Amino acid sequence: MPKSISPIIEGDANDVIYLSDGNTIRGLDLSTTNGYGIYGSGFVDGVSIEQVGITCTGSGKGVRLNSCSGTVSINGLEVTGSFEHGVLLYDGCSENVTIENSTFIDMELNGIHVEMLSDETMDSFQVTNCTFEGTENPAGTGATTDSGIEIILENGSDATNIDITGSKAKNLAKSFVRVYADQNDSGDNSEIDSLNISNNGTNIAPLESKSEVIHVRINGSSTLADFHIDNNIMDGDDGDGFPKLSDSSGIRINTGEFIVGTDSTSSVSGTVNGNIIKDIGSGSTDNGIELQVQENTVMVVDVDGNIIDGVADNGIRARIFDNAEGHVTISNNNLGLTTPNPGGIDVQTRSQITNLSLCLDIYGNNVGSQNYVMRHDAGTFNLYNIGSGIHDAAQVDNFIESLNTGNAASVGGGYTQCLSILRP
Repeated sequence: MPKSISPIIEGDANDVIYLSDGNTIRGLDLSTTNGYGIYGSGFVDGVSIEQVGITCTGSGKGVRLNSCSGTVSINGLEVTGSFEHGVLLYDGCSENVTIENSTFIDMELNGIHVEMLSDETMDSFQVTNCTFEGTENPAGTGATTDSGIEIILENGSDATNIDITGSKAKNLAKSFVRVYADQNDSGDNSEIDSLNISNNGTNIAPLESKSEVIHVRINGSSTLADFHIDNNIMDGDDGDGFPKLSDSSGIRINTGEFIVGTDSTSSVSGTVNGNIIKDIGSGSTDNGIELQVQENTVMVVDVDGNIIDGVADNGIRARIFDNAEGHVTISNNNLGLTTPNPGGIDVQTRSQITNLSLCLDIYGNNVGSQNYVMRHDAGTFNLYNIGSGIHDAAQVDNFIESLNTGNAASVGGGYTQCLSILRP
């Protein structure tokens, strides 16, 4: 954090500092009322920003870097009151980006916003030990900061490694982390080799409806080869007015869309393990962990060892639609043991199209007083090792209850067996 004796530079009409190639900015307090505190574009030899504070008033903004192909290192940055994002990386930074030990308070938009718009690859994007904080609206309709980190890949842009760890957030209007590939489902092919969102947390329940603490959306023909959303803490009870607003969930991963765009063929594979999700949302569709697989997409996921208390709907919900394919393992999760959830674990195959396929392995879970609900409305609903033949809801309930703690209340019939399941 900048020291009070740091040199102070104030800007009114324009950007306070305009970067050149290879610059290092260190130990300054900047003040801006209109332009950016720090602005740079098109450099190839990188930039370093260390121990810098940026105080924004009026239309003042934080840091903006455009189309940079060098290494970006940001350490000890503090941005307060930015009129848009705290750090905006626009149209790509195609080598290595590291942002650490930095604080973003009361942004108009997001703390860190990355927008890749060209057919290029960002080699490494790392955020470590950062804080994102907004001020809650007293009326309960949001907060000053939208999201902590938002990463958007469009037009065939790729990312080799995205790593977000050891950070915390409080009073954000929308999400802590959002990662979108081809978010408009236009058919683009963006590839993310590795996504790691782990060991983060604090009071990071969203303060606006229809939001998620962590949201990953992979559309078009994009791929997310290996993701890990593990060991995060999401606690909505910050002592000043739980429950939060409705339609807000803990973790949501979805592939494809219901209506807009082209017919997605995207695929994802990864884990959602060891998270603590408590007191998120107050509406009828607020889930602790939600998996949604649509169109012609494929999801391979393990959901293991999570603790979920006090969400307003299901602890875990997985839904497969259209021609999608799901390989889902749900194991060793504890739901609603302290503060009951209205729903336990809900897994659905639902579509007007009969070509969808699900293989589900479900064992070692405890839903307390809630239920395991399997819903076979369409396509093929396979349970791992349930036995040969076609099974009705009562047989499925007996099978589920033999492998888990709690009651099952399944719907429909025609359940079958899968003998092999893909795992991340």
